[in-house]
Amino acid sequence: TWYTQFPGVTEAMYPMMKSTENLACSFSLHSTPTGKVKGNPIGDGTGVMPVLTANKALYVLNVHDSPPGQNNLGEMLPGHAVFTGQTGVGKTTAEATLLTFLSRFDPLIFGIDYNESLRHLLCALGAEYYTVQLGHFTGVNPFQFHDSPALRQMLFDLVLCCAGGPDKSNDADQKRISSTWVL
Repeated sequence: TWYTQFPGVTEAMYPMMKSTENLACSFSLHSTPTGKVKGNPIGDGTGVMPVLTANKALYVLNVHDSPPGQNNLGEMLPGHAVFTGQTGVGKTTAEATLLTFLSRFDPLIFGIDYNESLRHLLCALGAEYYTVQLGHFTGVNPFQFHDSPALRQMLFDLVLCCAGGPDKSNDADQKRISSTWVL
């Protein structure tokens, strides 16, 4: 069935439509994805960082999902990265490397850092680093932020959650919380 990926092969164990993409992917120069070098949404549109693949090819890593061959500079497209693996395989190192490459775009970084493993890197990148510890004051009080309708709704939801959630309170309780407790 390996030959069925080539256009023109008519006898196939599992017949399917053949495309030029199938043919291109079977050639050695087209077997490794290259990533998107230009036209990315973030910063100046260049790829975030070059990565060497297992077969020694160059892959341009991006964290945004943008269609290849299309210029998406400045568009608000989703961008995510997940690092999973066993202890000691380099997840924190990969994350630190990615953050360092992303720092050239002057991003706003929010992170939850286990065991303060990225503390020095984040401080070197100019981030404010806070450690949350049980029983210690954080200095963050959302009730003292500048007032806005969105903040009021967030505070109402926070108080409602602390009161046990909508399942533990009736409509009268929720109205009383929204009118008296969240000012």
